[in-house]
Amino acid sequence: MDVYIEQADEEMILDESLDSRIIGPDSSASPMKELEAFLVNPSDPSQMLQHNDMVGIDPSVACHDLKVDPKVCPRIQKRRPLSTKRYGALKKEVDKLLAIEFIKEAVYLKWVSNPVLVRKNNKK
Repeated sequence: MDVYIEQADEEMILDESLDSRIIGPDSSASPMKELEAFLVNPSDPSQMLQHNDMVGIDPSVACHDLKVDPKVCPRIQKRRPLSTKRYGALKKEVDKLLAIEFIKEAVYLKWVSNPVLVRKNNKK
C-alpha cells in the first residue's frame, strides 16, 4: 500500500481552544465554506449524520458480533432496575433505532450485563 502526504494550501485558526484543522488544496469554494461553518461550530456533529441516513447498512460493511467462547461460563451480573426517567430514555432510543432498522432484537436466555446510560454534553 502506497502512503503519500499532500501539502495543504490553507490552515485556518477557527478557535484557539480547539485543535487546528487544515483544509486541503483540492477543496472548492462552496464545500470549503460549508466545512468552515461546520468546523467553527463543532458542538453539534449530529447535524452531519443522522441514524436515518444509515438505514440498510450492508452487514459486510459494518456489523457487530459478540465473539463468545461457548466453553466459558458467563459471569452474570445482578440485574439492577433503572429509574423511570432512565428507563424511558433507554426505551425511547432503542425504539427509535429499531424503527429505522439500525439495530435488531436479540434474545438471550440469561441476563449478562446492565445497561449504562451516559448523558451527552448537550444535556439530552
